[in-house]
Amino acid sequence: MRMYFVSALLIAQSIVMIGCNHRVDIRNGELPSDLIPFAEQFVGNYSGDFNGQPANLSLELQGNKLIANTSRDFLGRDCLSSIKDLESVSIKRKKKVNKALVQASFALNKGRCNSEIDGQYLHLSFDSKKHKIRAEIVKNSDCIDICTTTSGSDGYSSIVCAPECSVDYLWGSFKKTE
Repeated sequence: MRMYFVSALLIAQSIVMIGCNHRVDIRNGELPSDLIPFAEQFVGNYSGDFNGQPANLSLELQGNKLIANTSRDFLGRDCLSSIKDLESVSIKRKKKVNKALVQASFALNKGRCNSEIDGQYLHLSFDSKKHKIRAEIVKNSDCIDICTTTSGSDGYSSIVCAPECSVDYLWGSFKKTE
């Protein structure tokens, strides 16, 4: 049940973060051929920090596959985590003709830290004007049900519950070096 609420919260956050952008689900990590030119502008090496520690991030295209690699384990030294296949991208239409890649989500193998980290994905948000990438992984989330009782005009009461969640992130910022 907790993962359902976390998933719903992440979907809501993605909608807020990327507005009315279009999400494209990716199969086998391979970008559709019409999106490759929009991913090419982000291919390269980036330096910055993740969770307060210096780190490097690289993006490369191997055929139609967008591959992400890091200089260190984003989840921690002993986690042995890794970034897996690209799962989805979000694109934004510009001037009704062109598209821009605004976000990419990669599956995450959490290694030894599976029980400590709630996130299933590494989310990369792109800023093409500043040549920057913001990276996020959900570290943990807590959801509790907040319930209220309402009385109807027919004399019956009903209880309505809604989840209230707080989410902590591991995050970093990277700038293109080449």
